[in-house]
Amino acid sequence: MAKKVIDFNEERKRKVEQKRRNIERVVLNDIMGCYSVVDKAGTNYPLKLIDISHNGCLVEIPASDNKNHFFEVDKEITLRFYFTESTFLSVIADIKHMAPTQELGQQKALRIGCEFDKTQPSFVAMEKFIEFLYKFAEFSSNDTGDSKVYFL
Repeated sequence: MAKKVIDFNEERKRKVEQKRRNIERVVLNDIMGCYSVVDKAGTNYPLKLIDISHNGCLVEIPASDNKNHFFEVDKEITLRFYFTESTFLSVIADIKHMAPTQELGQQKALRIGCEFDKTQPSFVAMEKFIEFLYKFAEFSSNDTGDSKVYFL
């Protein structure tokens, strides 16, 4: 019987990616807000940010929010990423794909995959934030309660 060889580099990459996704869920759901600005209607739509990468993001809206077809494949949208209650980074993105999520036979939400326009000046700041998420996942440690921290 052949012995299985473990590629530690691939295993490490897999674990860092899994950790990054867990960290993203906390940061994106609990800290950041994301809205889409629909210029024609002058309306902001709250979006749930599911995933973010150097190239784009995945957002989700309730299925009923797309009744006016504001979100369509190949359409350019403006995304606002709120870091505080009143400050945000604005990023332009192209919608590349859309897919409904299902729950008990009913369409629950619409997932929208977007590609960032990296030529926009504001993307420089967003790119640094995304890089921070990747590096934090790679180098952060879990607090196991075995060390003491003293504050002045």
